[in-house]
Amino acid sequence: MREITESPAGWIEPPSEQQSLRRFLETIRERIWIVVVSVMITTAAAGLYVATADSVYEAETQIQVVPIDDPDGRLSSLGLINNSSDPLRAIETSVALITSRGAAERVAAETDRSPDSILRDISAEPIAESDVVSLTASAPTAVGAADLANSFAKAALRERASTLRETIDTELPALEARLRELPPGVARDTLAAQIAQFEALRVSGDPTLRIIDPAVPPGSAVSPRPLLSILAGIFAGLVLGVGAVFALRMLDPLIRREDQVRVRYRLPILARVPQERGGPRDRPLVWSNLVGGSIEAYRTLRAVLAGSATRNSRAPSILISSPGPGEGKTTSAISLAASLALTEKRVILIEADLRRPTIGKAFNISVNRGIISVLAGEAKLEDCLVTSPIGEGHLGLLLAEESGAAGAELLALPTALELLDQATKMADVVVVDSPPLATVVDALPLARAVDEVVIAIKLGTSRIDRTQELAELLAESGITPSGFVLIGVPGHSEPYYGDPSSQQVVEMQPSRPATSAG
Repeated sequence: MREITESPAGWIEPPSEQQSLRRFLETIRERIWIVVVSVMITTAAAGLYVATADSVYEAETQIQVVPIDDPDGRLSSLGLINNSSDPLRAIETSVALITSRGAAERVAAETDRSPDSILRDISAEPIAESDVVSLTASAPTAVGAADLANSFAKAALRERASTLRETIDTELPALEARLRELPPGVARDTLAAQIAQFEALRVSGDPTLRIIDPAVPPGSAVSPRPLLSILAGIFAGLVLGVGAVFALRMLDPLIRREDQVRVRYRLPILARVPQERGGPRDRPLVWSNLVGGSIEAYRTLRAVLAGSATRNSRAPSILISSPGPGEGKTTSAISLAASLALTEKRVILIEADLRRPTIGKAFNISVNRGIISVLAGEAKLEDCLVTSPIGEGHLGLLLAEESGAAGAELLALPTALELLDQATKMADVVVVDSPPLATVVDALPLARAVDEVVIAIKLGTSRIDRTQELAELLAESGITPSGFVLIGVPGHSEPYYGDPSSQQVVEMQPSRPATSAG
């Protein structure tokens, strides 16, 4: 009988948010094709963009901002940029003046373009820690970009000069009228000086803006940049691909890697069975259907579990279950029993999956009396065993008659434990093929009674949530499994030495008629 531990849930790892570099790389490697496809698509898109996009050139004209000194405020009405306590404000004002719509209209008048289209190709921004504004123009050709930058800069200065003249022409008559009314003196001299400044500015234009570095044709286009575009495409593909991989991992309900089991449970991996590519798909595989790598895996499982036989006075009992159907538990039970029988041990394989019995189908055997008859007290165990010739009759099969949910209820009766006890007295090892306990709990009493519980996990088929439900069910029942058998592990299915499957193996067939005795 299995001993119930004080803290049965200790073998279930709590959820952890931390992911090691190794797990990160394994996740990427598992779905590396997604990353490759993503990089190929984004790189192709970048290449198409480089091949079809129009070239864009940029040229730059530098305009210096020279604020005027106007302590008396005589020129404040002219809108000139003056020295203030906020130099940044003066530069920002100059940027707005340079990129005015009036300047764009002047350039448009000399070309066949609209002011709006010209403004879209013009930008201005101050150069850090300086009194210079950089006016940038973009165009399909290098010469066109330089011409547009220079034309717009000159137009901006002409527009400022025109605006200044209009302002002066508006204010000058009033100033001259006041001058005529003033008597000789300081006030008259001051006003005369202001009028002289206005007249000088009317001729010279805005003194606060001047071109210091005209644009020249650039040597290369700013867009597209083939190398940068391709590198950006590759980087974008990597980001999208890796993001898609981890999104799929978060949404993927299936166990696909060994580390997904290890990170959740403090239990050993007892055996790793490679994916079988041949054999029937509508029934469990028997020993003769297995390839060398699988045979070696079940021999490993036999060797690992053999220690229990030396620690107990009675015959050890091993129950194999899985989170769900079709995940290799029955194949594992058959293969473990066959491997034990080949060592000349007397083995009884009990088919306890009464809702979906498949062991008889695997051996092409049907019985009239089997485990249902024994549990119901209608027959004795020894009369219902079907002997397999492998190992010179060392493997006995207690098969299930065709049944369903009603027959499964018999596993909850005391006769189920009595059956297990009788089997351990008759055999050297008892193997129980359990139904998937996360789906139905029919065989839970047997799981409590056996010496070893092994969980079969099929990579790419077993669900994470169902496996967790099975683990919690076993933990709540005080059961600590011996470990996991991983089925469908990537790798070679060939054995390390020779080919065990080439040994003479007799196909498991009943040594008695297809119907059981009795």
